Amino acid sequence: MVVHSRGDIYELLDQAAEDIESVLRDRTLGGACEIFALSQTDFALDQDHPLGEVRLTYTAQYSTE
Repeated sequence: MVVHSRGDIYELLDQAAEDIESVLRDRTLGGACEIFALSQTDFALDQDHPLGEVRLTYTAQYSTE
């Protein structure tokens, strides 16, 4: 997710990450997913512009039959 702010970019990135995490918390992806967990969160800032990026990486273990 990319955010643009003239205010506190760190606060906005934290809020974006929390919003994403809350939507994906305890998901089973239609009952097929045995494990679905946040494994990494990365933040990147553009020093020349008021832009920031948060990248959330999830690990999933699932089976289909």
